[in-house]
Amino acid sequence: MDQFLSSAQAARSLGVNDSRVRQLARQGRLPSQKVGSRWLIEARAVNRGRPRLPGRPLSPSSAWALLFLASGEEPQVANRRARRRLAKRLPSLSKEAERLSVRAEPRWFRADQRALAALRTDPDFIRSGVSVSEEYGVDIQAPNIVEGYFPQRKLDQFSYRYALRPVSEEAANLIVHSVGGRFPLAGRAQVPVAVAALDLLESHDERTRRAGAKLLRELTP
Repeated sequence: MDQFLSSAQAARSLGVNDSRVRQLARQGRLPSQKVGSRWLIEARAVNRGRPRLPGRPLSPSSAWALLFLASGEEPQVANRRARRRLAKRLPSLSKEAERLSVRAEPRWFRADQRALAALRTDPDFIRSGVSVSEEYGVDIQAPNIVEGYFPQRKLDQFSYRYALRPVSEEAANLIVHSVGGRFPLAGRAQVPVAVAALDLLESHDERTRRAGAKLLRELTP
């Protein structure tokens, strides 16, 4: 088993979260094997193909601040020094996409129309990804899929109330990016453009990923 890593071990090595590693494995973008409910990741692929990026790992709050800055919006940082440090990372934003997965935990569900309608009117559900592609000039249409960000503290209760059924990404009609801790998107209707670009880039669909990569490159200085 030394030739394999658990998804948690691979995530620590890559500087991303566990769910992102499992998503890459499901998409076939990270060589792996599934044993029962566990993903085993080929150690050579992690060590050789995706080395850690130089510099400090990003905390969730720093990841959000960088994405606000990349979107031309005021970053939520405490001081000018922190802002300057983040600004230096903007030219390599596309290369740091994996590390920015710490911003939230993606969850995939099948939901009925009652649940989707309730989410669409919930002020804490902030549209993103395929649900804002038209607003950001991306030629991706997925009218049967709802995607957005939601506070982690509310998600379990909402899931129970509306009997959301966890499914694979391919089978989902609801994609929820669950945000722990302080919610950085309060009062918005949709996410900043850099966040939408990353969500598209992380899709299982190749065409959607290409659209996300193109949108992200357009934001890079």
